[in-house]
Amino acid sequence: MKSILVKTIAIGALALGIATGAQAAPIDTSPITSDYYISHNGLFWAWASPVSVDGFGGNTLYLPDIQDGWRFATDDEWALRPTASDFWAQDSLKCAARFWNSYYGHCDYSDGSGGYWTHEWGASSWDLLYVSGERQPNGEVPAPAALSLLGVALAGLGLARRRRA
Repeated sequence: MKSILVKTIAIGALALGIATGAQAAPIDTSPITSDYYISHNGLFWAWASPVSVDGFGGNTLYLPDIQDGWRFATDDEWALRPTASDFWAQDSLKCAARFWNSYYGHCDYSDGSGGYWTHEWGASSWDLLYVSGERQPNGEVPAPAALSLLGVALAGLGLARRRRA
């Protein structure tokens, strides 16, 4: 009786294991911290995936907007992209793959350093970067305006001093 019960449980467990399909690991939907992305040329850049095709190697690749504020880079922004070495921070690579992939959690530094990365889906095994933020024009004050402002400030100080005396 006991051996029949053990066999039944074993067969049931085996059948259950065969009947259930493999499932991808849950994606990390927690907010991305600066440990996983860099700031470069006025934008935040995330090394999002070691592939740029959904379904590659059984991986589900998610669109950038699964994370608030992230998107594909425009062609103009892509022209100002960082280098692979920009993603090195102290002893580790800033890699955000865990936030956009069901299977991959790594970034291929050799792909990035070799220039094998993209800002669009569909380049097969090329690594993928996403961006966040809007590139702002340079906020510097033109020299003539700054000098005029300095002149007005000095004149005001001179007048204030003259009134005291």
